[in-house]
Amino acid sequence: MQSTPKGDFYFAYETIQGKQTQTILSDIIPHIIQNFHWPKSMRWGDASLRWVRPLHHILCLFSGKIVEFSVGQIASSNITFGHRFMAPEKIEVHCFDDYQSKLEKAFVILDQNKRKDSILMQTKSKLSEIGVDLIPDNQLLDEVTGLVEYPVALVGVIEEKFQTLPKELLSVTMKTHQKYFSGLNPTTQKISHYVTISNIITPDNGATILRGNQRVLAARLSDAK
Repeated sequence: MQSTPKGDFYFAYETIQGKQTQTILSDIIPHIIQNFHWPKSMRWGDASLRWVRPLHHILCLFSGKIVEFSVGQIASSNITFGHRFMAPEKIEVHCFDDYQSKLEKAFVILDQNKRKDSILMQTKSKLSEIGVDLIPDNQLLDEVTGLVEYPVALVGVIEEKFQTLPKELLSVTMKTHQKYFSGLNPTTQKISHYVTISNIITPDNGATILRGNQRVLAARLSDAK
């Protein structure tokens, strides 16, 4: 018992022996993964784990070595994967710089700010080539940045019958439903083009993607009209 300004109290002292960082991480990371709170989670296959998206692989390194643990049926490793379609092969990782550079070669831009800058630069450049101005939308830019791994900007044309709609209606319809950026013709002051951000480089330079988008957009704008 010890006396303190607030009275007498019993104190207990415990010595906790130190552990290797690898061992500590192996203990705490599975707990973090399994108890991370998501507003909505899902269960898939025959696994009992619930998470925000299906987990297929866990990459975990410390000082270049694998931090070994398992979550459900998934064991940690030093393996990751690139773009699902353009570079689906396994990638062996040894450190963070290695991870970032190898992913970029495999068409996955890890750095969020780099993806954002790429989207903005491509969008402005593509529209500038046809004499159209981008209508800035930072909220949409942030959202689209989180939806793609390797942004590829594609420019589509809005049919003339829809260009008569109020600019605000056109812009909000494309933003809300399609995640498109709006392009303003400085001469007519009408929204004449849109930019969609694809997540893949295609042999036809996005022509097939744009045709599909054009059909969907026509339906959306018909409703808006």
